[in-house]
Amino acid sequence: MDFVSRYVDKTIKIYKTNDPFSIANQKGIIITELPLGETLGLYMMRRRFQFITLNSDMNLHEKRFVCAHELGHAIEYPECNTSFLRKTTLTSISRIEVQANKFATLLLTYYDKMENWMTKDQYLKMCGIPVEMSRFI
Repeated sequence: MDFVSRYVDKTIKIYKTNDPFSIANQKGIIITELPLGETLGLYMMRRRFQFITLNSDMNLHEKRFVCAHELGHAIEYPECNTSFLRKTTLTSISRIEVQANKFATLLLTYYDKMENWMTKDQYLKMCGIPVEMSRFI
């Protein structure tokens, strides 16, 4: 098991949920929504306070995935501010972005098992996750 998977397991055991909004709330992370144009979300820490900002123009599934992605940053690298997540960085090769995408995918699929008859794309759509994340399942 790699360290991202361990972070997901530990997070779910501590917070007893895979809902990124609930976990962020329990951790005291402040979530705001603003119209951010092409930017989907960002994470930052200022004066020991953690913030996740989500693009208010996204639908609920998108907000859930982006919140989980930014939560991955907050948990894995709490003092490392991420400038933004754009639609084009969903397929990023940057190590920190790949890890946050994997964290979000594993977190959001934690309780939902893929049925034998499902394709990866069907499974991800059922879980409300972008199909670009198929490499993590």
